[in-house]
Amino acid sequence: GLVITEPVQKILNLDDIPIADRSDLPYSLYHSPDEDTSLEYMHTSRGCDFKCTFCATPVSSPGGVRTNSAERIVDEMQFVYEQYGRDSFFFCDELFTCDSERITDVCNSLIERGLNEKLSWRTFARVDDVTRGKIDLGLMSEAGLKGIFYGIESMNQRTLKLVKKGTRPDQIYAAVKAANENGVDVWGTLIVGYPWETEQELV
Repeated sequence: GLVITEPVQKILNLDDIPIADRSDLPYSLYHSPDEDTSLEYMHTSRGCDFKCTFCATPVSSPGGVRTNSAERIVDEMQFVYEQYGRDSFFFCDELFTCDSERITDVCNSLIERGLNEKLSWRTFARVDDVTRGKIDLGLMSEAGLKGIFYGIESMNQRTLKLVKKGTRPDQIYAAVKAANENGVDVWGTLIVGYPWETEQELV
């Protein structure tokens, strides 16, 4: 028959969740074919404050952003490195850079512990986090950032407005330039072929 579960209370402080037990994880089987086998994926937050129309996160994880603390993030990176030899990290959070103080504390902690000389990392970020000065790519690069994955989605202002992205093409150009100037590789997501887009807008 049909089973209906009661609503589950959200865990507001993600630091209350212990570091995952990876002792039985067959690491050799858990990496993308085109990725380094020493790569570790980490998720340090849940939720998103934005309402992009193409994204499922506002539906699947509503109610704002909840995060791990900077100390917990670096503790886990150090633990995974020392226990399992993983020295490359990819933060899969929708908004890893949403809290400028947290990202600054992560970077400073990596540098203070000397982990910036041993570990490298990549992350998703919004282009306007860069252009509005919320994050310091110079500090992040010093702390081991090697790549940044921007949600570009479109280079057309009309499309960006219709999908409620909240960014502009000039911000995209500026954010990519800033990453290049700081020695950070850039990846980007693009969505092509919205129903309203004309051929001219796709060129």
